[in-house]
Amino acid sequence: MSFDNRHALLPIYKDDSQHLVVMKSVQVGISEWLITVLLSKMIQGWSVLYSLPTESLRNTFVANRIDVLTKTVPLYRHGLKISKGESDQVGLKHIFKGAVWFVGSNSKVGFVERPADMVIVDELDTSNQKSLELAPDRLKASKYKYFWNVGNPSIPKYGIHKIYTESDAKVWQVKCPVCNKWQGLDFYKNVVRQIEENVWELIDKNYGVVCNKCSRSLDRLSAGEWVARHSGKETSGYHISQLFSPTVTIKEIYDQFIKGQTDQTAMQVFYNSYLGLPFEGSGSKLTALILESKCMSDYLMPSIAEDCTAGIDVNWPQLNVRISDYPDGRRRAVYIGTVYSFAALTNLLNQYDVKHAVIDIAPERHKVAEYQSSHKFLWTCQYTGTTSPDDIETVLIKSEKAARAGDVKKITIDRTIAIDAMVADILQGNNQLPKNFKSIDNGQYLEQLEAPTRLLDESKNPPRYVWDEGNNPDHYFHCDVYDYMAMRIKNTIGDMMPRITTVCA
Repeated sequence: MSFDNRHALLPIYKDDSQHLVVMKSVQVGISEWLITVLLSKMIQGWSVLYSLPTESLRNTFVANRIDVLTKTVPLYRHGLKISKGESDQVGLKHIFKGAVWFVGSNSKVGFVERPADMVIVDELDTSNQKSLELAPDRLKASKYKYFWNVGNPSIPKYGIHKIYTESDAKVWQVKCPVCNKWQGLDFYKNVVRQIEENVWELIDKNYGVVCNKCSRSLDRLSAGEWVARHSGKETSGYHISQLFSPTVTIKEIYDQFIKGQTDQTAMQVFYNSYLGLPFEGSGSKLTALILESKCMSDYLMPSIAEDCTAGIDVNWPQLNVRISDYPDGRRRAVYIGTVYSFAALTNLLNQYDVKHAVIDIAPERHKVAEYQSSHKFLWTCQYTGTTSPDDIETVLIKSEKAARAGDVKKITIDRTIAIDAMVADILQGNNQLPKNFKSIDNGQYLEQLEAPTRLLDESKNPPRYVWDEGNNPDHYFHCDVYDYMAMRIKNTIGDMMPRITTVCA
């Protein structure tokens, strides 16, 4: 095992504190460290409860991480062979003198009647917090009582961030070779600087890291030391980010940061997964000023168009519709309005030569399913309110594969991710609106686009960001989301789907 260019990891490997927390980004070597610790404790004869967010993730982790080791590494294969127990299952492994129970936090069964010497909670923030409340009881009979928490942060003062801030909160510091200043790396001090509101630039145009005092070049992978910000704390805490990872370049981190300037989902990924920091993303919304500056163009909507997309929100008996064409590659609104029957919708879609369309599946599921069966270009969309790692392109590729396998043409997507992507498209100047957009449908179009606000919903488990319209109508807002997804279908899947013969039952 080598720690070249990974100097920050060695002290973590050597830390055998009873209570330990690591707040991390992805791709920094922490999973490998946890597995090493786990197997070393089993050599000592410990019983370990290892928790992952779901049983599905548990199964994948055991198959890809643990089973591979016991099959390919002679030491661990021997440990499995000479173990006290005979269990070699997904949820229970006997290796050497010890045992480990791998559990998914979405099932409380794994947290009862299993005594342990050590509990490891991997990815705390996305775990079921109610189940984790039972975990300390598993340690009551042990003389060791080790409890470790690891994971990517999500929001401030929650989960891994809360535990880290209550620990000794160590930060990794490196020394400037020119001015000798010791410093923890801060993206906003060592990599970029702000030149005006919402405008940033690299300090080192060659994607280097500089000293926050003398601005000379700094080796982010050099040897350093962990410095505790709080003394006298029971829990040993570490924060480690991709700024210290030899496998991730500063360009990759910077590119994600720039993407996040117009996309709240991308910015949350930048903070949580790249910097290993919580993200505060409340308060975003569309306004008349934003729409005027980013979208308004010098045209009026035409009465006909070609090769269009459409987004339809169902507010029965009313159907809110947005139709777009693409004269210069950008999405341009050619119709925004309402119809009051599916027959009228068909006439409208034919009038504008709509080739790709997405319609809200709820609340009129049966009516929509019947309509879809005779319109092969039509996809249904269902929002989910649960956290999903899939972006729109991944969702569409999976949806296409399912449709080709015989399923109906349907999209199931995280609501926040879908809306974030549509709003990002607007902020990036890719959505064109007519010069009279403020008066469309007596001002209802503008009013409904302004209705939703991005807020933190703390009632969720775990808490997550949602777009909340505050009981105000927002049908046109979702028309834009669905039309945006139709555009992504046009670009990602193209004209392949009309050849599918399976229709909705």
